[in-house]
Amino acid sequence: FALRGIPQDLLAQYLVPEQGQVRVSEQLKDMVRFDQFDMALLPTAVPENRVDIVFSCCELAHLDRQLRAKMVEALYRALRDGGYLVLGNLESLHGLRNGFRLVHFPGGFAYRKLMNSG
Repeated sequence: FALRGIPQDLLAQYLVPEQGQVRVSEQLKDMVRFDQFDMALLPTAVPENRVDIVFSCCELAHLDRQLRAKMVEALYRALRDGGYLVLGNLESLHGLRNGFRLVHFPGGFAYRKLMNSG
């Protein structure tokens, strides 16, 4: 179910069947880097325009509006143009001025950093 909507050529290229399941190919693993960090350190922890996708697990929901706005701004700066911000169930950018566009996917949504027109 999690792989629905992914074109067959990408599945064949990046996933390897294994005992009735699939695993990520070494080729794809070599293209991806995962980091975990404290969002409070974000402005100095991640260089600008270096991140393709950020997953936030309800971190923003626990912040007051002013601090949440600062964190969203820092996440925006960290993401590359076209990068995605995926938030937890309790989180939203509703009411915050930002450069993200809400994008709907089957069974979910994310926020996408707008492409720089310059």
